Amino acid sequence: MDLKNLRTRLSGLYAQQSCTPWCWPLIIYIIIVAISFIVILVSKKDKSMKENGLLWNILWAILFGLILYWLCSNCQNGWAWFLLLLPLIVLGVILAIFIMGYSLGAGFSQGSKAGNMMLM
Repeated sequence: MDLKNLRTRLSGLYAQQSCTPWCWPLIIYIIIVAISFIVILVSKKDKSMKENGLLWNILWAILFGLILYWLCSNCQNGWAWFLLLLPLIVLGVILAIFIMGYSLGAGFSQGSKAGNMMLM
């Protein structure tokens, strides 16, 4: 197989796909937003708290949904996945920092009275 034939085959594999604004990150985000709306609506909060939470959720969902829609329509699916998973990535980093801090001795010291009282 010659080099030119190999390049042609590889370029066919990585050819520009048609960009659709409805990519998987946007669809998953819409499902998450729908679930959060249902949870807010069936929660047993005050009516004013529920309306305020629902209003902020709607505004955030529209803004973030438009960003994901724009990224998907411009063939930036990688960035759309990154933005969708960014809260989980940040949560994982924060959790790892707390776990490392606790394991390095930032937790309760064995000699302190406050630490011993908290453990009882």
